[in-house]
Amino acid sequence: MSAKPCRGCGKMVVFAKDPDGKWQVLDNTAPVWKQIGMKEGVARVVREPSAMVSHFSTCPNANDFHKKPEPAAPPADRHFSEPAEAP
Repeated sequence: MSAKPCRGCGKMVVFAKDPDGKWQVLDNTAPVWKQIGMKEGVARVVREPSAMVSHFSTCPNANDFHKKPEPAAPPADRHFSEPAEAP
């Protein structure tokens, strides 16, 4: 997997396809931890070196890459009329 810089923040990211075939942008070296148990009320964790985090959750400029929703058009079967004039 080759890393490329994010166009928003410059951090190195990798692109991968998920099981549904959708492209995901991932942090190349995200700190991912897995809980393996509890001891005296304290979680025990191990580093998951092969796990990666979505870059959209860590990029300070992630909102720059979301598509803006298009305004909804009124339904075609509705007819609007001008308001009646006041007497």
